[in-house]
Amino acid sequence: MLVNNISHDLVTERAKRDWFAYWKHYKQGDCEYCAEANCLNKATYGALVTIQPKDYDHVYVIGLCECHGKNVNQIEQPLIELSPDAELIESNLTL
Repeated sequence: MLVNNISHDLVTERAKRDWFAYWKHYKQGDCEYCAEANCLNKATYGALVTIQPKDYDHVYVIGLCECHGKNVNQIEQPLIELSPDAELIESNLTL
């Protein structure tokens, strides 16, 4: 599955860690790894994404490793290929 990163205004370390805490709180599965396809690193950052094509009515949070979390904002609206077991969490849930 391809998703669009929409976290460009959330480039601070704190924002990435806050979205990661949100993702960890709501995820149902026990997978703790990066959502990027073929990545075997543990997730430490969160990112906001929409499913292709861009659907801003449905925004999700995914977990990314440090490498992918830091690189995701380097390109304008990058596409991220997700692992089949990646867990997308709706971004509008209440803690």
